[in-house]
Amino acid sequence: MTSYILEQVRMIGGSEPVSILVEEGMISAIRSSFPHYRFMRGDVSPFVMGPTHVFCDLEYPEYLQHQGSMDEYTAKGCTTLLTAFPLEYEYEFEQIGGESRRRCN
Repeated sequence: MTSYILEQVRMIGGSEPVSILVEEGMISAIRSSFPHYRFMRGDVSPFVMGPTHVFCDLEYPEYLQHQGSMDEYTAKGCTTLLTAFPLEYEYEFEQIGGESRRRCN
């Protein structure tokens, strides 16, 4: 992945626009500007950044097989889904967790 800077980011509840440095797909810094960085830049002033909608559904794995279930969350504005899945042994984590991630993508 590449690094880039989002400039003139207006956030809900923020007083002044800021610049956001994104590295490896994650926000690594938020400042008023990054004048000395030579990353690709994008002016996002026409948009307003708001908080994400996080849902927690501990029963989700029970009906994960139904393709429409993720569409229902997306239709409600969900951007992040927190859930749980049963484990008997620690080594099962990657196997079960990986299957859940593949079904959601």
